[in-house]
Amino acid sequence: MKNYRSSMIAFYTFAPLLIIARIIQQFLLIDSKTGFYVTEFKGIAAVISWLFVAFPLILILITALGTKVKVVAPTRSLPLGYASFALGAALFFDSAVSLSNAAKGGLTIALAISAFVAAICFIWHGLSLVTDIKFVNAMMIFPVVWGLINLIVQFIRCTGQSAIIDYKISIVTLCFVLYSMLTQSKIIVGKSSKNQSAIMLSVGLSTALLCMIDTLPTFIATIIGQANNLIHDKSIVSPTVFIYGIYILIFIHLLKKDDSANEENNETTDDTAE
Repeated sequence: MKNYRSSMIAFYTFAPLLIIARIIQQFLLIDSKTGFYVTEFKGIAAVISWLFVAFPLILILITALGTKVKVVAPTRSLPLGYASFALGAALFFDSAVSLSNAAKGGLTIALAISAFVAAICFIWHGLSLVTDIKFVNAMMIFPVVWGLINLIVQFIRCTGQSAIIDYKISIVTLCFVLYSMLTQSKIIVGKSSKNQSAIMLSVGLSTALLCMIDTLPTFIATIIGQANNLIHDKSIVSPTVFIYGIYILIFIHLLKKDDSANEENNETTDDTAE
């Protein structure tokens, strides 16, 4: 979108560098046994972490200073449809994992159920984007519910270990995922405003970055067989978080300017002139 070009340029210029910095931080600057920074590189590691805080703030500032326009979600799109299918599949996987741990308590069962229903929502929405099947907008509440429950579960899991940078990143990432899901839902159902559209761009891009830095190091370490040597948190990283980062990028790129407001303004001007 032309109105948000500066934000896009900033994202694609610095996001790859920050992702590389996060991988270096995870593999070389964090002690996998304790989860804390390696003493001799503590300063460098801390600077990298603060960059993860600064970048979303910069995106929000760029968006706030730019011209805001109201946007609408696409009603037909193969790329977004396929991304919705992938996200739905990842949520089905997360639901199965949570269900296998149902003995841990009712919150885990609630997470499994919410992930399952959210998966159905994204599969259904994907079908509506590639076929003539009509999507029921009310379904968009379920990804938000999943995001909220997932955040609560992660917060409880990290209680007492909040000083560890990996857990901090996971908590912040899920906060951004929840908020971007809420804003995205409003855009899909047509209840957004210019401000919410701008929030979708800045928060959505920040969410995409955080999803990458939260999951990529663990995925890479697992693939090369070094997870035990490089990663402090040995739990399985959710594929949903990684795929959502890709999904939200595709969603943002396919947003279109809402011309209905301009048409209404023109009609009002014409009526006044008459």
